[in-house]
Parts: sequence; structure tokens; C-alpha cells
Amino acid sequence: MMVSNVRGMFRDFSLDVDFDPERPADGRVEAVIQAASIDTGAAARDAHLGSADFLDAERFPTLTFRGTSVEPRSGDEYRIHGELTIRGETRHVVLEAEYSAWRTTSRAAPARASAPTRS
Repeated sequence: MMVSNVRGMFRDFSLDVDFDPERPADGRVEAVIQAASIDTGAAARDAHLGSADFLDAERFPTLTFRGTSVEPRSGDEYRIHGELTIRGETRHVVLEAEYSAWRTTSRAAPARASAPTRS
């Protein structure tokens, strides 16, 4: 068996963020990700990751994240504590996030976060 790090993204997701840097404790984050939208740049690998061996997208079409608290770190850096559900199993995770700017769009997305998961 071989194990390696692979970068990829999910192309189909919805994200609802309500965040005010003046009141981070009131922050709220919810995400719903379509498991079959995984994209690593290699179709065969994407199909394998969507299979029952990994995400099992047919039986569990979505991954969800519900933030439970936002913890200020330093400057524009935060930790978002929450519950991540994959394949019907929920675990507590902490996402490292960076507040980058207010944006006003038709989807009302006021903050942007990049967040690798950490358990």
C-alpha cells in the first residue's frame, strides 16, 4: 500500500458565513460539500476518492461542517471549532482561518477563509 499527499478541492459546495471581526464569538459558519465534486486533477483518482473506499459519494452525497465557536488568534487569524461529518460520522475539528476582507456580493459573503482541518 502506498500513501501520499495529494492536493485537491471540492468544486460544488455552499458556504454560509456570518462573521464580524469586532465580535468573533458571535461568528457562525456552515458548509455543505458535494462529495462527488472532488477534483484533484486526475479523473481516475477522483473516481476512486468518490468510491466506497473513501468518501462513498453514492451513499453519502454530502460532507457537512457546522462551526460551534470562533476563537481569535493573532491579527486576522482565527480558529473555527466545529463538527465535521463525513460518511455519516461526525467529529470535532478545528479549522485554521484567515479573515481577508469584507466583500459584498449577491450571495452576501463577507469573509473568506482558507482552512486545513486539524483534529
